[in-house]
Amino acid sequence: MSRKIIFFDADGTIVKGHGMSKLTLDAFKKLRENGHILVLSTGRALSAIDGVLEEMNFENIICSAGGTVVVNNEIIYTNPMSKESKKELLDYFDKYNAVYNMESNDYIYIKKGQKEKYMRLFELPKKGEVSEEEYNAILHRRECISKRTKEIEDTSNIDINKIHYYGADILYDNNKCPLDYEKVIQDLGDKYNCVSLSFSKMFCGGEICEKGVSKKAGMAVILDYFNVNSEDIYAIGDDYNDIEMIDFATTGIAMGHAPEEVKNHANYITKDINNDGFYYAMKHFNLI
Repeated sequence: MSRKIIFFDADGTIVKGHGMSKLTLDAFKKLRENGHILVLSTGRALSAIDGVLEEMNFENIICSAGGTVVVNNEIIYTNPMSKESKKELLDYFDKYNAVYNMESNDYIYIKKGQKEKYMRLFELPKKGEVSEEEYNAILHRRECISKRTKEIEDTSNIDINKIHYYGADILYDNNKCPLDYEKVIQDLGDKYNCVSLSFSKMFCGGEICEKGVSKKAGMAVILDYFNVNSEDIYAIGDDYNDIEMIDFATTGIAMGHAPEEVKNHANYITKDINNDGFYYAMKHFNLI
């Protein structure tokens, strides 16, 4: 079998909650044994590659949806937001009192005074609602998220790859988020790359970055580095920020639970994450 390169999203594709299924782990073991090049391609910031993703020791990563690229554990490309864009966007979200974070390679920065609200997204379940093992895992993840999240007052001297704004009612004292995706697109879509996110009611909202920053752009950097035939490029994802990645790959795969718009761009639709869609996609294409 010739060596393939496989680009894969994280949350909703290989990771559910804070874990990875046994079959997904088995798939990665076999992919590595077969000599394929693996590239984690995620909207997460480099500073948010933790938990099971960190344990997997992926050497090649596209993070912040294309804002930073890592090859063989070294950053080879980064495209931070200009100071002018950063100021314009922060002023915009502050005007609407939206809750947002600023993704950097060292921290997830958040406006001073908003961390308590932001951490509501990661509230602990009550003891007894879940097993002790699951409770401790959620507690550990919450502690990791808190540690990597840093409040900041002066943003002038930090590099930001992407802004993630949140729409969950819990962040707005159960009122509606003052912004929706249509409004953001209307106000910012001509100038910035605006992507809606559909993870869940808790993590809905969107990502904003400079034009030209995308998982596709990150893929181009990776493909310049590795010598791979065009027919050997695979990509798999489940959300709107995966569309360009799925389009750019020779073989684009959508998870079974992906929105219809995402599925419409795929060559193949696999099972959903609850039914080990990643594993069965790799199996379908004889990659494992």
